[in-house]
Amino acid sequence: MILLIFAPLAAAEVLDFINALLEFIPDMPRELFYSLDDLTERLRSPIYDDVIALFVISERQSLSDLLTIRPLLRNIRILLVLRDQDEDCISAGHHLYPRYLATLNDDFQEIALVLNKMTRGQLLERVH
Repeated sequence: MILLIFAPLAAAEVLDFINALLEFIPDMPRELFYSLDDLTERLRSPIYDDVIALFVISERQSLSDLLTIRPLLRNIRILLVLRDQDEDCISAGHHLYPRYLATLNDDFQEIALVLNKMTRGQLLERVH
């Protein structure tokens, strides 16, 4: 299992959020992307593990850009974190079919709990 993290605007609050969140998730391979081109290139290369994507989007244009690669995200479980509760952004974010949608103001421990459950469930599937 691999965690792909996409944070196109690496503002201090975004990096703080990601660092705090990573403290609460199990050790698993992680890759961090700041540009859509780099993320797209990675998604086009073979991935032999199950993938969970954490998208931390702090501006509307980044979300619009992300929607352009939606076909590459088809078999990927997505956790989407938006800057705030702007209705247009939330509506657009649902087009990515995230397993969980939150904002930067939400408790990162709750997001970590969701991520832990996703990874634990995957590990249990491999055991059976």
